[in-house]
Amino acid sequence: EAQRKLAERAPQDANAAHALALLANDKAAYTEVLAWCEAAYALQPDHLPSRLLAARTLRRMGRQAAAHAVVDPLLAGDTPPVPALMMAGEMLQEDGQFSDAADRFRAVLTAQPAHPGAIAGLLTTRSADSNQAIIQRAEAITEAIDVPWQSRVLVGHALAKAHDRAQRHAEAFAAASAANQTLRRRHPHDEAAEAARAGWLAANQAGFLELELAGNGERVTPLFVLGMPRSGTTLVEQVLGAHPEVAALGELPFWPRLAERWQLGSGAFRMPGAAEALAAAQRYRDLLQARSHGRAFAVDKRPDNWQLVPMIAALLPDARFLHVVRDPRDNLVSIFFEHFSPRHSYATAADSIVARRQLHDRMTRDWAAALPHRLHRIDYEDFVRGGTQSMQQLLATAGLPWNDAVLDYRSSARTVRTPSNHQVRQPLYDTSIGRWRNYQPWLGEAFDALAG
Repeated sequence: EAQRKLAERAPQDANAAHALALLANDKAAYTEVLAWCEAAYALQPDHLPSRLLAARTLRRMGRQAAAHAVVDPLLAGDTPPVPALMMAGEMLQEDGQFSDAADRFRAVLTAQPAHPGAIAGLLTTRSADSNQAIIQRAEAITEAIDVPWQSRVLVGHALAKAHDRAQRHAEAFAAASAANQTLRRRHPHDEAAEAARAGWLAANQAGFLELELAGNGERVTPLFVLGMPRSGTTLVEQVLGAHPEVAALGELPFWPRLAERWQLGSGAFRMPGAAEALAAAQRYRDLLQARSHGRAFAVDKRPDNWQLVPMIAALLPDARFLHVVRDPRDNLVSIFFEHFSPRHSYATAADSIVARRQLHDRMTRDWAAALPHRLHRIDYEDFVRGGTQSMQQLLATAGLPWNDAVLDYRSSARTVRTPSNHQVRQPLYDTSIGRWRNYQPWLGEAFDALAG
């Protein structure tokens, strides 16, 4: 009844249209969200909530240019609203326009000198590493009990990285630890539940190894880039995405959602029949076809798809899996310093990162033994040191012909909505290899556990 009344008011009331957009957003009905948002700011062009919701939705859909077009009109006046400046800064950062992004964050700080998001933004664009005033403001935010915990975590991780880049390792570790502890108190990690889920994933996917589904003359070949977070998956995706025959589609949620719907990680799972499996595979292929714009290959870079390799391999017989593996000690440090969403609850403590990495190694070894010609390992350290030869080998493994365009992957880098958006716009470099040694005094036991 309430929704019906909103729909009656929406043609004349921007707030009613926005309320309907929010309801659609709760259902992840993105096309409907955009329609109601557009209706709202057609009635009221400066309707801030609807423009921001539309921009967020377009970003989720990979339509970054359209998101800019929605936000940019809000920036035209002498005093643009702070939320619009923040969103513009975040999008420019994702686009690799770090200087312009920093300008937006500075504009926010002119209006609100202690704005946590803008301070974190300046630090993550690497525009304030030597700015003691910003560093001090960041430190004050992390210590303020009247600042929301989410802001303290966001700024704490950004501050930790700034200290790390400046070789202030004790300060860096302290800032990252404090941010992680704050997040862990709100979102505890359940080690037992994770282990139980892993056991069910392994047991339930055994049946998929017996499932034989024939291909159907597919027009787009799926390429999966997977591995632990912060292992180099984004870099590999960007190199592949520079090839003219490849569409880089980012981190698609399709397979984790299918696994959840089928209850793959529990005792309630029931093996789907061939017809149901084929229908699921076709939905995914339709998604790739719609987003690949005529290219022959599509990259799905969802790192945690490593947990679902047998299921995906069975449903997509032509798929290739590129498994990126990084030194576990460097990987641990990089995860520990990263600001992840709460669903990555293991990332907030060294012992649970160790447990996740050990789980990853066991499961992927099993998948590689079961699918020896489909799961291809790429060692991060070899890849970044190998230059052109690494790229040639990567393309050959993916089934792609050589193309010189991949040598210029940095200039063709698309919007990157992962923490690696700065790194992937640099030449291949190996300076992050061995970074773990800087944190031996605090993480030595964890490193020993990974080596054992």
